[in-house]
This record gives sequence, C-alpha cells and structure tokens, in this order.
Amino acid sequence: MSGDSFLGNIEDNIESLIESMNAEPYNFVWGDCSLYYDMAKASYPCAGVTMEGEENLDEPDGAWGGAYFNQATFRIDVRCRLDAEYENPREHITGLLYKALDDLKRLFGINWSLQGNCNSFMYRGCEIVDETANDVFIPARMVTRWICRYEQSRIDPIQDIQ
Repeated sequence: MSGDSFLGNIEDNIESLIESMNAEPYNFVWGDCSLYYDMAKASYPCAGVTMEGEENLDEPDGAWGGAYFNQATFRIDVRCRLDAEYENPREHITGLLYKALDDLKRLFGINWSLQGNCNSFMYRGCEIVDETANDVFIPARMVTRWICRYEQSRIDPIQDIQ
C-alpha cells in the first residue's frame, strides 16, 4: 500500500473499501487491488487507484483555521473479464463495466467520507478505454475519477482536521 502519509492513508482506505465489496447489495465480489498490476494473478473485477493531482483551496489572503483545505483527484481504473468469447466482446464488457461503476457509486455513496478520513469523496465521471493488447476477454477498461476534499494540519500534515 501507500505508506504512512496523509494521501497514502486516503489511497489505502479507498483500496480497502473496494476490496470489501463481497456480497449484496453489490453486483460483484471484487478482487484485491494490489493484484491489479499483475493481470495474470488478478481476480475480476479489479481496480487500480492512483492519485492524479492535488490542489489547495485556501483563500490567497491568509491561513484557514490552522489547516490546509485541499482537493485531490483520484483515478480508479476498473477491469472486468469476460467468461467466454463473444462476437462483439466490446459490447459485452461494457455491460460489465457499467455494473462495476454502479458498485463503486454505491460504495462511495455510503462511504462518502472514506470512513472519516476526508470531508467528502465524490464521483466526477468516467470513460471507457479500449485496450490495445487484443485480449478478447478484457477488450476495454473503465477509468473513473473522484474528487476527495479534506483538511490537513499545517503543523503536522499527517493529521486531518475535521
């Protein structure tokens, strides 16, 4: 996982929540996020979490209550795997990716503060990206983006302030 840092702890919590989806009301039992980078070992659906960027939302005129008020964009890449060969694999994988997106929206709709690790974690959008490896079982993936807003101590940046 990401280590003992403020953003690393948030990323770890996102991964932990995704890995917790294993029964109703979710469509799928999700795989281990750490296996995402070794696709041969992954169980599907699986997700990879990446922080794309952080920005400070403080007013330029001065400090805000002893804390930084920040916003980070997290990307969650989702891969599903078809269980058979289809004439149009892209069409079939799209249906699975939409169900996976429904799972993520439900998960973070319930856990909008990442179990108290941030002020809010909000869905921003997605896109389906065709894979170029010509794998008929994984012809596309979904890239989702989420905005995480949080307050971080100016004195001890590992601490959140809520």
